Amino acid sequence: MHTLFSSLLLSAFFSGFLLFGLYGRDRFDFDIIKTGKPLALPRKVVVLLLIVVGVACASFAYAAMALSGPALLQMYYIGLFFVAFCIGVFFLLPIQRLLHRLSISIGIALLFLWLALALGMPWLGNFYMAASLLWIAPFVFHRWRIRQFHFIVFILVFTAVDIINIYFMDQSMIFSDADFALNAIVRFGEFELGIGDFLFAYLTVEAVARYADTRPAAMLALFLGLPRFLIRVLVPAAAGMVFPYTIFMMPIVLFVLWYCHKSKERGKVNTC
Repeated sequence: MHTLFSSLLLSAFFSGFLLFGLYGRDRFDFDIIKTGKPLALPRKVVVLLLIVVGVACASFAYAAMALSGPALLQMYYIGLFFVAFCIGVFFLLPIQRLLHRLSISIGIALLFLWLALALGMPWLGNFYMAASLLWIAPFVFHRWRIRQFHFIVFILVFTAVDIINIYFMDQSMIFSDADFALNAIVRFGEFELGIGDFLFAYLTVEAVARYADTRPAAMLALFLGLPRFLIRVLVPAAAGMVFPYTIFMMPIVLFVLWYCHKSKERGKVNTC
């Protein structure tokens, strides 16, 4: 029963994060950044660029973990989430003077970082890592007007990189994630999801909200948290297995995008 509750808690936290980001995204102040123009690159070029960037990011992350020592890797984790959290606070504060906004953002980010590290409570670390992502999806779609085709290619490349990372890379060279604080793993009990899964899902929810409407995006946010819990209920033996969660999310996302596109063609965007 305890393990079932932990699995339910993780799924609820996942969907709650997506819903919070969806309905709180308008609170970010991106006015200091100009709205981008649509990407005008040919489709083949976009596909190639996304593949190259995906492979490069995966290779860099793997090399950073495999070739660096524990101390350096811990500093990398802390620095990464501190900077991301600080940027999110910066865009959230209603302060016009940039220097004051930056100073307060750094102070707030340092305070929450200290609480997450000093108190040693797992839920604080989960909160800090998840909160550091809240600005990314709104920023991406504010800065660049991404066509739906380009985003679908991104979904496929991200899923492929995730599968390669889980199944084909030698994990024995990487230090145990349990050795680090803010280790890019959101964990409740014995159940966990990588922060990359959170970012992937958040971007897809934001994309549906942009391409279609908020209501289907909210439904997607709820559904994306279900597979993790259903796997635990229907296949208890899979509780200790490591698998890329994106392979469960990707079909759901593609179906929602397809359905909303068809509904839009029929003039029924708000009902998709």
